[in-house]
Amino acid sequence: AAEVTEKIASIGKVTKDSEAAIKEARAAYDALTSAQKKLVTNYDVLDEAELQLEIIKGTAVTTKFSLVGDDVHGSSGHVSYSTWIANATITVKSGSKASDVIVKAFKQYGYSIIGSTSYISGVTTPSGVSLKAFDNGSGSGWMYAVNGEAPSVGMADYVVKENDAVILYYVDDYMDTKIPA
Repeated sequence: AAEVTEKIASIGKVTKDSEAAIKEARAAYDALTSAQKKLVTNYDVLDEAELQLEIIKGTAVTTKFSLVGDDVHGSSGHVSYSTWIANATITVKSGSKASDVIVKAFKQYGYSIIGSTSYISGVTTPSGVSLKAFDNGSGSGWMYAVNGEAPSVGMADYVVKENDAVILYYVDDYMDTKIPA
């Protein structure tokens, strides 16, 4: 793991000539066991270097992301949903999933996920307030949409394209198919 950490650290400022070093560091990282990968302390540097290289090459994907939440009010008392993150520009590597866009936006804005990237059961705001599935009734929880429509696959499977608009939104009743604009 130390050798991989060093390979990543040696990437330095990303230019068009960095591709070989980035690929070498990626291959070395991918060859590690799960336990060894946990010892690599600068994986985020490799991930960002790959993104920067894609931006230089013109292959990165730029999306928009919005997060629409609610107050915890139980099964009654709903007034309206509120936009927590509005139309943020999020750039990800080609082949990225909607869940990657969400994770990057959350990291950028200080939010955290409760659950996993395949099923977000809750969201914690930067101020520490959490809104979870079932907080506002038995049908409440988090859903996602892309370009105003609910995809037929989960967020961990939906591959985003250039200019896709990803929205993660809370509903009091999952049967209500209205997607926030």
